[in-house]
Amino acid sequence: MRSLALLHCNLYEMKDDVVVRVSNRQRQIIEILLERKNEMTVADIAQETNVSPRTIHRELSEIEVILNAYGISLMKKAGIGIQIFANPEQLIILEQELDQMRTTEYTAEERKVLIICKLLENDEPIKLFSISHDLQAAIPTISNDLDEVENRILKHGLTLVRRRGYGVEIIGAEKAKRDAIVTLTQDYLDDSLLFGSAESVADPISRQLLTLVEREQFFLIEKALWKIEEKYPTSLTEGAYTYLLIRLTVSITRARHGKLIRPEELLLNEREVSIEDQRLYDYFAELVLLDLPRQEEVDIMNLLREWSASNNQDQVINMHEDLKQLEFVTSLIRFVGDRLGVEFDQDRSLREGLLQHVAPVLLRLENNELIRNPLLSQIKKDYEDLFNIVKAAIQAIPLPYVIPDEEIGFLVMHFGAALVRIQQLSRKVRALLVCTSGIGSSKLLAVRIEKELPQIELLAHISWFEATRISEEDYDLVISTVDLPLPSDQYFKLSPLLSKDEVEKLRLFIQNITLKRIPKKNRLEDPQSTSSFRWLDNIRRYSQVIVRLIEQFEVHNHSLTLHNVQADLRPIVQHMCDLLWEKGKLSQLQPVMDRLLAREELGSQVMLPNSGLALFHTRHEAVLTPTIMLFRFDHPINSGGKYDQQIEQILLMLGPNEMDRQTLEVLSEISAMLLEPSVISSLETEDEEAIKQLLSNKFSYFIQTKLDWRG
Repeated sequence: MRSLALLHCNLYEMKDDVVVRVSNRQRQIIEILLERKNEMTVADIAQETNVSPRTIHRELSEIEVILNAYGISLMKKAGIGIQIFANPEQLIILEQELDQMRTTEYTAEERKVLIICKLLENDEPIKLFSISHDLQAAIPTISNDLDEVENRILKHGLTLVRRRGYGVEIIGAEKAKRDAIVTLTQDYLDDSLLFGSAESVADPISRQLLTLVEREQFFLIEKALWKIEEKYPTSLTEGAYTYLLIRLTVSITRARHGKLIRPEELLLNEREVSIEDQRLYDYFAELVLLDLPRQEEVDIMNLLREWSASNNQDQVINMHEDLKQLEFVTSLIRFVGDRLGVEFDQDRSLREGLLQHVAPVLLRLENNELIRNPLLSQIKKDYEDLFNIVKAAIQAIPLPYVIPDEEIGFLVMHFGAALVRIQQLSRKVRALLVCTSGIGSSKLLAVRIEKELPQIELLAHISWFEATRISEEDYDLVISTVDLPLPSDQYFKLSPLLSKDEVEKLRLFIQNITLKRIPKKNRLEDPQSTSSFRWLDNIRRYSQVIVRLIEQFEVHNHSLTLHNVQADLRPIVQHMCDLLWEKGKLSQLQPVMDRLLAREELGSQVMLPNSGLALFHTRHEAVLTPTIMLFRFDHPINSGGKYDQQIEQILLMLGPNEMDRQTLEVLSEISAMLLEPSVISSLETEDEEAIKQLLSNKFSYFIQTKLDWRG
């Protein structure tokens, strides 16, 4: 350990070095860490400084260099947080020096990004001294920054021109410049700033990027995409939707400012433009009031192809295709439920949440990817017994890899949410929840809200771009973890951790603002009665799908010749599709047959555990109506393909490409039933009427639990 005198000496020698050149934000972060004696997560720091966790991660690398110069370490504990580690003398010196440090408006990283933004925004060269003046940095400093800038823009196929007396300029294809802006926006601009309020954005990079993207244009295009969604429903994820929205906004903004792409830059050739491409573009152009050159129209058509492509992808019929994941979730729920004496298997929200969460978890483990869980320490503290039970359950389930505590922590959130959900109380205020911290965190936040404030009825978890599209009559309050473009009396912003102070503030907000906005007659109504029509309509929709499927369900016995028994499923699949064709359930026979066989060759069809029952399923535009049928054979069949297995029965499940949510969920429920031994046994041994009765009983319970209804 250095002596105190030597430390003072080193500090004074470094007065003109990086140690005393600290940005306002870096100084703020250091002061926060000094004030807190315990570990802090990046999320905690981000909340206190009003910036994104991504920004904090960038700053910490430079802060670590600053602290190291003082002989101070920045301790980072995975899953716990960050803490300054030093002896008392070092901390005293650092606090004294903070008061004397010269602050600069921009960090080195901020300068480089701002330089790129300025150069992309201008078509003419900018003088070096002008950049130096704007960024409050010496010309040699800016010259060093430009070296790094040159390397970055080269990755986009752009060139940095620097000539004395001429200035600095970025040259290259307009398409490449747009790609660079989109990349900067994704890397440095929080999505919540695009969809939320940007009136008081402190981060200079965010301010500059919001200028490049033009938020007014962004909202106009987002409104248009929402209209397109009504006419051409899409299956784009929220991330893909936001990415497409940013790309469209950048392209249209640049084009309207006269920064046009050249025809040779187009990825979509004019001859490749289809009638569907043109129709979708015309509708979009009408909504956004576009009047652009033809090459810009074709470029936007190419971007909008992502929209139409999302509707035509080869999707399987059941939402939980991988029965191994479903089997894992089912085993986990049963184990934890048995240990706690809680009937978790009746909680549909728990199963669906775990299924959505488990798929990416298993993929990360297969790829040896690690993940941080900033809430892990708090989860272990608040749910110690539950954490140990979930961990024991996972250890009892045979898996080819070890699931770390970080991942277990996220799984515990789902069970914690379910435990609190079991004890739900009556509510008086209808609320929507906007949370961007992931499914498990969102559910945990939801149940904490319901536990602390039982008068709140959380109607749905929505995304920020849905929040402004829902009629005010359908809710009383929006609770959000991000800023929203809504009147201040319509939503309340809080952190994903929901501190005690926030609970009290939310309680006061409801009492002093929300309840005053709700008409008195609505306050007196029972929450269920206010949405009774929607509730009854949901029962009707689910019931219609279920009744239609069960009525059309059939069991067919099929005698096999010796040739059929060999490893060739084509005649079997041909027989099944012929039967469906005869019954008018297919508009074309061959494409459906080819799809089923192709999926079998890839090993995508599923053999159910400990049985001779196989699930064959797919979706195709030639399928006219959702269908389930059971085919039984008098001899086992060698499946061949990637996995050679013995098939004694095939449950065939088909659906059209386009199905409403209720139909998808009902068909998905069938795949979940196939993990129950009683269902497999019934399919293998019982007659058609008995199987129909079993399905009726299962789906009756499905509707009751799905809609929280007891008949």
